[in-house]
Amino acid sequence: MISNLLKRDLKKIIAKDSNANITIFRTQEEHKCFFFKETKIFYDDGLSGTSPTILIDDDADVKIRDEIQVNFLENILSFIVHKIEYESQALKRLYLKDL
Repeated sequence: MISNLLKRDLKKIIAKDSNANITIFRTQEEHKCFFFKETKIFYDDGLSGTSPTILIDDDADVKIRDEIQVNFLENILSFIVHKIEYESQALKRLYLKDL
């Protein structure tokens, strides 16, 4: 029951406060999301780097190697998804690479 409440609340937050929209080319689905230009990544060997990421509702049908288009602050950016992690039982974090 708590996870359903959490999912519903997070979906409302994304729908209301998102800063970007994406289009998944494979499915032609559009979703609201939170886009981050640089998210710090820590690797197993102790090195770190940055990558653009997106937080999106876990209902989005997105897979690794999907090409997506991000509409962020009047800019249209194209990426490929290279990693997906689940967060908060209700969100996916998509790690992106430039096309």
